[in-house]
Amino acid sequence: MGECFPVMTQYLWGARDRGATLIVVDPRETAIGRTADIHVALRPGTDSAFFNAVLNVIVAEGLTYEAYLAAHTTGWDEVKATVAQYPPARSAEICGVPAEQIVQVARVFAGADKAMAWTRAASNTTPRAWTTASPSSTCASPPATSAKPGAGYGTITGQGNGQGGSEHGQKSDLLPGGRSITNPEHRAQICRIWGIEESELPGAGTSMMEMVWQMQRKEIRGLIGICNNPFVSLPNYGVVKDGYDTAEFHAQFDFFLSETAANAHVVFPVTTWAEDEGVMANAEARVVKHNKAQEPPAGVRIDTWVTCELARRLGARRHFEFPGSREVFEELRIASAGRQRLLRHHLRPAGGDRRDRLALPVHRAPPRLFEDGRTYHPDGKIHLQIVEWHPPMDAYTDEFPLSLTTGRTVAHFLSGNQTRRLGALVE
Repeated sequence: MGECFPVMTQYLWGARDRGATLIVVDPRETAIGRTADIHVALRPGTDSAFFNAVLNVIVAEGLTYEAYLAAHTTGWDEVKATVAQYPPARSAEICGVPAEQIVQVARVFAGADKAMAWTRAASNTTPRAWTTASPSSTCASPPATSAKPGAGYGTITGQGNGQGGSEHGQKSDLLPGGRSITNPEHRAQICRIWGIEESELPGAGTSMMEMVWQMQRKEIRGLIGICNNPFVSLPNYGVVKDGYDTAEFHAQFDFFLSETAANAHVVFPVTTWAEDEGVMANAEARVVKHNKAQEPPAGVRIDTWVTCELARRLGARRHFEFPGSREVFEELRIASAGRQRLLRHHLRPAGGDRRDRLALPVHRAPPRLFEDGRTYHPDGKIHLQIVEWHPPMDAYTDEFPLSLTTGRTVAHFLSGNQTRRLGALVE
């Protein structure tokens, strides 16, 4: 957190000042890990074995919240059968940590008055689905259920508006309002709003890395990137560069000539966030309005104008009649109706009473997601998943005893496209 989300660190210290116990599970001794009450320095890629062992102890010592699990979950018996295969001694050998530490973590977590699990890096490990399911399953103990304030499970995004962008169509399998692009009902709703036939709406897309491979295979022949820098941020630069070079055409939106933009056929110089207005979702899912602070340099356009002008020249003008960002927001407000309600209220200038700012989704009665014990599944229950640990594809040997893992530096944001231009930060 000290590197990836430094502004949140003060709240962590505040909690510790009030008596909270901090457990950090991280192969590296980070700034936060050094000050933790318990630092579990496990081997990279063994998260699921560790969490299964923690849950094994919680079950074995009768520390689970059985009444809540029976009323609000499915799959608990299968999860219990799985974690039974991960006693602390076995997982300690897998993870490279003392078995006593696993038992200590289980007792501290399950014995707390309130407990919360936060994750950032676990969602980026391989395979990510297994490791993100692990902390969720750990929330089977009474203090960590989603039934009360100050407890539960959550993730921390690594960049501004990561959540807001994902919920409103930035992810290739989602439509505005967090709707699924594979759900027939959701597709029909969005098609009605956009005035298109269902057949015109594509299926789920692929991830950024998969797109690189598709470019290599010439399945994707043209690409437009919007303020991203995959030449630096994606793994295996040689593969990424080859994919982009194989593409017949590559255009990039950016306000700096990044490594990726410098390789493009066309670069659109666009505004920074301070040169336009808009809304973002912050870490606690509140919609935050930011206002235009200054005029852009001569000849620089906002992203909305460039996108709409491209659509006009490609013959799709009727779907992109947006004079500015406010009109885009109006459509988003309509497109998110029934799932999440973005109000005209948010167009007021920033400031004022913080209590007036609404969190998403605001159409539900509980102030926190799932506080009423119901989820978005048709049966309203939490669907617990079986999480097995699998050995790494590249096993440790005497010849190859080390793992390389990624990390962030607090002085540099994302690919460093902005921060590496400042001498003091480079030093």
